[in-house]
Parts: sequence; structure tokens; C-alpha cells
Amino acid sequence: MLVTTMNIGLAYEVVGCFAGAYSDGLHAGKDFVARIKEFVGGRVTVYDRTIARVTEKAVEDMAQKAAEAGCDALIGVRHQMVLQSIGKGSTVFISTIGTGVRLKTAPGADLNQQESAKSIIQKLPLNTKLTLEELSD
Repeated sequence: MLVTTMNIGLAYEVVGCFAGAYSDGLHAGKDFVARIKEFVGGRVTVYDRTIARVTEKAVEDMAQKAAEAGCDALIGVRHQMVLQSIGKGSTVFISTIGTGVRLKTAPGADLNQQESAKSIIQKLPLNTKLTLEELSD
């Protein structure tokens, strides 16, 4: 399934709005190391890895709901992150939202090109990076 922050440049019908969410905690040890790193400077890689993993899980949650509703793609996807310190650890929470669409043939469109693009999009693994130029080739 194609998941993108922009429009896809193909004819589609909107199925609905879909959301996903995921949270994960950092235990006190990792959080302590991260706080020291923040104090002395440098990149806090433990947060980077956690945020990337949590974002991927939230997108997977949203994409699964959209696929169950018969969507071919999610467009206009947005993410929101909350990092909250609780006691001796921190929790990362990501929520994601997007518009689920079902591809259809545009009036007057080249049917072979339209079906080819639809076929490509439906076979894409989650989080595939694909430009519109690559799709139209």
C-alpha cells in the first residue's frame, strides 16, 4: 500500500479518514543515558531509534485499518509525536492520520497507464518511497 504525505496524481475516490497510534517506553537506564547526552551535547540516538520504530508501528496500524476497508493508498498522511516523562522513564507516543483512497479510472485517461499505475501501487510494501515521475514511467 502506498502511504504518502502528498496527493498521488491519479483518479481516486475517498473511502474515509484513518488513524493509527502506537506508544513505547524508554526504561530508566536508557532515559538516563539520553539525559546525560542532552546535557553534554550530541545526538540522542536512543530517542531516534525509538521514534522511528514507534512511527513505523503507528503507520502499520493505520494502513491495516485502511486495507481492511478496501483502500489502495493513504494520502495526506500526518504524524504527531508526544514525548512524556513519567517517573524514572519516558514514553514516546505517535499518532498518525491519513485519507484512505480507492483508485479508479479517470475519464479520458489512458487506461493502460492508469491500470499499470494502480497495479504498481497495490503491490508496494508499506513505507515505499516513490516519486510521481517513477510512477508515470
